[in-house]
Amino acid sequence: MNRFHFLLLSLATLVFAPAPASAAVNFTLSQTAVSNLFSGALDIQITGLTNGEPVILQKFLNHNGDLTVDAGEQLVAQFKLVEGQVTRIGGVRNKNVPGDNDETADGVINETFDLSDTRDFQHHVGSYLFRLSSPTANFTPILRPFAVTNSTLGQAVTGTVAGGANALVILLKPTNDGGEPFAGGFADAAGAFSISCAPGSYQVIAAKPGMITDFGAGPSVTVNASANANVNFSLTTAASQTFTGTLTNAVSGGVLPGVQVRMESATGLFAVGYTDDQGNFSMGLTPGQWSLEVDEKALAALGFVAPDNGPSFDTSGGVPPNQVIAMQPTTALFYGFFREGGTVNPIAAMPFEARIQNGSLSGQGRTGTDGYYTVGVVAGTWSVGPENDALAARGILASSTNTTIAGGQAVRVDFASRTVTAHLTGQVVDNFGVPLNNFTLVVQPVPLASNGAGSYYPSTDATGNFDIGLSAGTWNIHLEIQQAAASNLVSFSIERVVVDNVNQSGLIFVAYRSTHQITGFVREGSTGVTNVQLYAGTTLNGTNYMNPATYTDANGNYVMKVINGSWNVQLNNFDINQRGFFSAADQVVNAGGTANFPLTRYSNVITLSNLSRIGNQFSLQATGDTGRNYVLEMTTNLRAPIAWTPVATNFQSGANFQATDNQATGPARYYRMRVQTQ
Repeated sequence: MNRFHFLLLSLATLVFAPAPASAAVNFTLSQTAVSNLFSGALDIQITGLTNGEPVILQKFLNHNGDLTVDAGEQLVAQFKLVEGQVTRIGGVRNKNVPGDNDETADGVINETFDLSDTRDFQHHVGSYLFRLSSPTANFTPILRPFAVTNSTLGQAVTGTVAGGANALVILLKPTNDGGEPFAGGFADAAGAFSISCAPGSYQVIAAKPGMITDFGAGPSVTVNASANANVNFSLTTAASQTFTGTLTNAVSGGVLPGVQVRMESATGLFAVGYTDDQGNFSMGLTPGQWSLEVDEKALAALGFVAPDNGPSFDTSGGVPPNQVIAMQPTTALFYGFFREGGTVNPIAAMPFEARIQNGSLSGQGRTGTDGYYTVGVVAGTWSVGPENDALAARGILASSTNTTIAGGQAVRVDFASRTVTAHLTGQVVDNFGVPLNNFTLVVQPVPLASNGAGSYYPSTDATGNFDIGLSAGTWNIHLEIQQAAASNLVSFSIERVVVDNVNQSGLIFVAYRSTHQITGFVREGSTGVTNVQLYAGTTLNGTNYMNPATYTDANGNYVMKVINGSWNVQLNNFDINQRGFFSAADQVVNAGGTANFPLTRYSNVITLSNLSRIGNQFSLQATGDTGRNYVLEMTTNLRAPIAWTPVATNFQSGANFQATDNQATGPARYYRMRVQTQ
């Protein structure tokens, strides 16, 4: 899901009067103003420090442009910097976390802030203040103004937000999952705003403390070249409740300041804010179901991973007491380079992402001008690589990879792009000939990787047309299954052979509106197994079709949307294997029929027998559950702590199998066998 980031005024009272800085300490910015399309770096330098001295760097909104942080001017970022120090994990610097670049005890802190992502909150047009202070009051706070100005593009969206004094106004480009920010800025005290933009269609939304923003109610506007487009609208949904919370470090209990927090309702309403210097946040809500999200980029800059799904709250009967939301600090690090395939040319300003295997946590990073990235994570198995949306937007092909990492480790993973050498162009329609506008396509290399490696996610445009850039090979193309399900569509699943430098045009891909159902259950005995994913496929007029993603409910029942025909129904056997069940056989059933799946648990019993030796080779007979991976391990010493070393991995396809150690030399060897968990 695209996440769009906001700055928001706060009702908190934060007042810092300017005062003369200490003669010993000075603070400078490489530039005091940039445009909202500036794609470069902001360098800071702090001089006059003692070796190892800590400082606090804060960034505030500054609506009236003076040198005072007034009430309602929100803290939007805060970092602790220590002279001569950076954050390292496994001996490698986490470049997402600000520090002292030269790592030298010279009384000077130098750091560079990456402003290459023109869509993030740092590019919202407005006035800001940087504030440098000492946590031990060693010097008087220093304030430095900073501004983001409108670019000169020849056209803009202008207008007035009624009741929107100092409100944030965002221009969103329409996408499949709501909208992607193009530009943003702050209205003045009368609610008037002007935001430069490229020609195109936008949705305009605004946010302000004490008000609830209805994402779906934002007006749409079309901007033509060399002409401003005017739109006037109101902020009319007043909050009737106040939700408060505190972001904390799950390990140390410390607080997380200057972090964006968003509350989103089940009906498309949202409210946003930032934590103050004590980690506290406050947002106005209305009664209903709300879920909380925390800005991933801000967490990465503080050295934390982000939860993919934050906690949910029902405020129908009133808001809960102040909520303490604990974030996990990073304890491991992925790092490496992203380069053009077959060259040493770096791919710069590319967002990187890591997602843990169970999908509950994510980490963020971004390549620098040299193509180097770092992503902070925690121990576990992660899918790490460049972000798919960013790859698609820049026409770059690259694959993520699955890697296991331990706490305290830094693991290098380099990436290379594939060159786009041919294009597939055409249109996606339904079986009535209606274009499927702004639909995501999933393009995967064949044979398909179980982890989705190498997948590419282009979209159809406003008229259902597509342009897919690829390289030589066989590629599978289908609709993104969640979006297809929401639109009651059965997707095509088409394989196309691509030849370098040979474009294919005029392609028509047809998805069918669902007309039938297949029902059934997944059970262990009489107990339903919940949240099991099922797939189904059929062939119609020579084209393969696949149903949208289907999951069992709390009782193990499911309803699958299909079209008329004979369908091969199967479970996600990897998932049920991980839950301790044997794989289930596929079933063939006609539309309107029933396919039930009774499951049987693994016995989890392993027996070893018939040990034999020929020279340096030991062999033994193993008996276990069919279809599981087992690891034979050995040690030469049974005294604690025992160090077991893997010597062989076997896939158990029958009732019995042989396990062999070909290096049986030296002292006595002891063996054990376990189920392979990774």
